[in-house]
Amino acid sequence: MKLMKSQGSKLHRVELQMLKFSRRWEERMMRMRRDSQREMEYEGGSRNSRVALMPWHVVFGTYIYDLAIVTTTTGLLEKATFLQTNNVISRYSNEAILVNVLGILIVALGGFVILGLVKPTFNKADVLRGNE
Repeated sequence: MKLMKSQGSKLHRVELQMLKFSRRWEERMMRMRRDSQREMEYEGGSRNSRVALMPWHVVFGTYIYDLAIVTTTTGLLEKATFLQTNNVISRYSNEAILVNVLGILIVALGGFVILGLVKPTFNKADVLRGNE
């Protein structure tokens, strides 16, 4: 019975910590939303300089995203290789197939995201304006 009480109090403390954490997280998100509204009104640089830097911003953001995809797939491959060399899993086991499929899905999803980023978009306003 004493063991159950100690586990119950630990569980209660964990629930309280989670509640405090979620409340702090919510406060931070509200603060970030308020601050981002202020940043949208930023007039530190001229409009021409911001427009000129936008392609570079997109290129470097895409490059960083590519690096994240490569790092993820390399980590999966490394983990699978170490497990195979230590004879924890075999070459064609279910775990090895799962790692390979997961790697292919990550690369495919990353490719679709980059394709959507690079592909020019046309919305209804562009068609009405005649693609100026």
